[in-house]
Amino acid sequence: MTYRDLDNDLMKYGAFQTLDGDIDLKLLSRVLSAEQEVREEDESWSWDHLFTEVSSELLTESEDGAGQDEDEAKLLSAPA
Repeated sequence: MTYRDLDNDLMKYGAFQTLDGDIDLKLLSRVLSAEQEVREEDESWSWDHLFTEVSSELLTESEDGAGQDEDEAKLLSAPA
């Protein structure tokens, strides 16, 4: 089933307006984005490249956080 099929069925059939007869999906169906608004080109990922990129970002964030903690400690311990 494609996004387009789901979109068409959602608008045609009342059965898609509720889930399990209890949960009203009308609000959700009104704010769903159109297919052309959310479509992205496929991008291949290399495990090694992805792992290196995420590790690098985490390390940078960790170092930035440690630097901020040191600055705050200096400000708190400085005589007023």
